[in-house]
Amino acid sequence: MDRRTLRLPVLLIVAACVGEETTRPREAQISPPSLLISDGTHSGGNPDFFFLPPMVPNPVGSPDYEASAFNAALTPTVSVCALDAASAAAVNAGTPCKAGGYTNGATLPGPTGEHYQYNWTVPNSAADVFYRVRVKVGSSELGFADIQTAANGSGLRNVNTGEFVPLVDGRTVPVKFRIERYALCEVPGTGPCATETVNLAGGGTVDVNIPGVVGNSGVEIPPQGTGGNTTITVEPCDPNPANNTLNPSVTDLPVFGPCMRITADPPLPEGGLDVAATIFICDISPFTGGMTAEQRERITLHRFDAPNTFAALPHADGCEEQVGFSGSVKGFFANLARGEFRSAGRHLVAMVAPKPLYARAVMLDVGAGGLTEDFSDFQFALPSRLEIVEGDDQIAPPGTAPVAPKVIVKDLGGDAVAGARVRFGASLANCLADAGQVTLSDGLASRAWTLVEGPNTLYACGRGLAGDDNNGPRDDVVDPFQPIQAHFDGSDPPGGPVPEPVEVGSVEFNATAFVEPVNDGLFGFGDDGWSAKEIGAADTAPAGWYSLGFNPVANGFTLNNGSPFGSPSGYCLATTTPWTLNTDLLVRKLFSTASVTAVKINVSIDNDVMEVWFNGTKLNESPFLHGGCPDPGNEAHDQVFLVNTVAGVNILAIRARDQGVASFLNVRVIVAP
Repeated sequence: MDRRTLRLPVLLIVAACVGEETTRPREAQISPPSLLISDGTHSGGNPDFFFLPPMVPNPVGSPDYEASAFNAALTPTVSVCALDAASAAAVNAGTPCKAGGYTNGATLPGPTGEHYQYNWTVPNSAADVFYRVRVKVGSSELGFADIQTAANGSGLRNVNTGEFVPLVDGRTVPVKFRIERYALCEVPGTGPCATETVNLAGGGTVDVNIPGVVGNSGVEIPPQGTGGNTTITVEPCDPNPANNTLNPSVTDLPVFGPCMRITADPPLPEGGLDVAATIFICDISPFTGGMTAEQRERITLHRFDAPNTFAALPHADGCEEQVGFSGSVKGFFANLARGEFRSAGRHLVAMVAPKPLYARAVMLDVGAGGLTEDFSDFQFALPSRLEIVEGDDQIAPPGTAPVAPKVIVKDLGGDAVAGARVRFGASLANCLADAGQVTLSDGLASRAWTLVEGPNTLYACGRGLAGDDNNGPRDDVVDPFQPIQAHFDGSDPPGGPVPEPVEVGSVEFNATAFVEPVNDGLFGFGDDGWSAKEIGAADTAPAGWYSLGFNPVANGFTLNNGSPFGSPSGYCLATTTPWTLNTDLLVRKLFSTASVTAVKINVSIDNDVMEVWFNGTKLNESPFLHGGCPDPGNEAHDQVFLVNTVAGVNILAIRARDQGVASFLNVRVIVAP
């Protein structure tokens, strides 16, 4: 018989996580071509994946080999295809399978001892010389081996026999390999993570101990209406504990405990699970110090789906009651099966240790988990909303710093929220780009604000913080993005609680920066630039209405009016700005002089001059009464005052009164004779 010999230079693929879409399976990252075996024994390979004899030497002595870490909970797939290559030199990592050529393979139902095995019979084909053996879990390719065959040993006589497995034609080679517990982590070989293949028809639980959390965390999938296998991986969202959080990368809500990523490979059916799974993180009490029991109950599990979908999940009972950590028989044996002896020991100790007289499962009285129909990134956060405290509807001169806009962050119960990031900006886009301010226990955040002339707007916003524009599901209130649920609202919504989409919310501050005109120099009759307001004869004028520091706009004055003021159809003289009959008219005008100047003020009126103020000083001791048509400039009709200006801005303010029939007021300031 002809003898066929296998040449085994192996190229390995390392599975890597696709960060942009956490609900999708990881895609393979191909390592550079190499004539060396690339697995946990050799450089460049997945440190938790090993080919085994007879294909390679026994890897037991490898530094990455862990005798207790075999993962027996998977259903890997092995495939073999003929490569489209005419020579060994043409074979590389990108060489495709031959179109229409030989293929073979199978999904393995489970392990054989502490390895998986696929028995491959070498085909007798003169046309096919090079083959590739691939090992996958779901769509994640853990490794592959390129094999060269020959009709007999003489065809490979110049090759080192230590690199070949000689086989008689028709004989079968056992493709053996070992997958350890961290092979499918985001960083292969770096835990913690737990990976299991789950048949959806029967459901299952996959959990892992995440640093910082007492007890295991994971997902419980109830039996579904349809079957099919999917490989579930549970792990931290980021292998670096310092970065394992959704704040500030995804949300500005305060978060509690670590972030947990759950992926399904292949992805869950379109529309998610038929029966919602429960995500559970059993004890985050170390992260909730200083909170009241009532506020802790409002902490809610959130789900993030890349690139920008965020939702609050209905509360669910995810864990049995425990203090610190309570062991279970199920958890004990599950840890043993995964080779997690330290965690198994914690279960055993907790089971036999004396129990305290009073206990609480977790600090979440309405459940330590959340209901979800899809998988992605999960972390606890406190649904919160923004509320304006002060600083809205201000009026001030340009360039001034009015009352700093201030907000408070509150939860569904109205309690102040610490740890929320509040951002500020002149537009919503600028607001979201702001670095923000993190609230303390009082829930307050504020920002200094300098106004520019005209209308001004400032937003306070946050990703996930409800505001006046976007808020939660309850009607007629500004509420956080927290699902409606009986524990909070008295009853569940029709059909049961559902996830609540979490959006960007904001509140808006408005202010006006006025500019009261300043006349350059003295002015004559009929000049504009007057500020004016009508009041009743018995009304008290606003305090300080005659001073430079007075805010006319905030006190109801209109700016830049033209004179003369009067009744629209004045029977004596034409008027520019209306003055209602039988009212008092407050007018003020600013003008500047380069130096101290002696000036004469002429006030032409119908009917009476009640008060005249110049630079804050009242000029008349009693009202000036006048009846009949005025004659501006005729000092027999005008009230006249002689004063000295100051170098700079001066202010003239007059309270005039009309007695009916017609109204009229005109004023000039000229150099005194």
